[in-house]
Amino acid sequence: MAEQVNFTENQLRALDLNSGKLVVAGAGSGKTTVLAERYLRLLESGLEPSQIVAMTFTRKAAASLRAKVYAEIQRRETEDSGQAVEWRERRDAMRDARISTIHSFCGNILRAYPQLSGVDPEV
Repeated sequence: MAEQVNFTENQLRALDLNSGKLVVAGAGSGKTTVLAERYLRLLESGLEPSQIVAMTFTRKAAASLRAKVYAEIQRRETEDSGQAVEWRERRDAMRDARISTIHSFCGNILRAYPQLSGVDPEV
């Protein structure tokens, strides 16, 4: 992240890429910062935005997460001349990013596969 963040022990556990994580914490605890850092680490590990799912409870949190990730990608594209092309490609690929609310994510699945869910696609 642009500014140096001193993550807590629990936050560092959430940044471990060896498994999926559910992050639950109160307002102002740094959830969005941790999720943005985890997202960036997943990108650095070789994943594309289309391969990552990041879900939040609110539209505001999803928009904030997307904005933080995008801003950090832009910063790295500008400041990391050795990796500028890679970061530019990641920035361009953000149009395929699955950063949304849980409701939006589930709604997209139901609309894409209504026959499997038994849900009327016109609803």
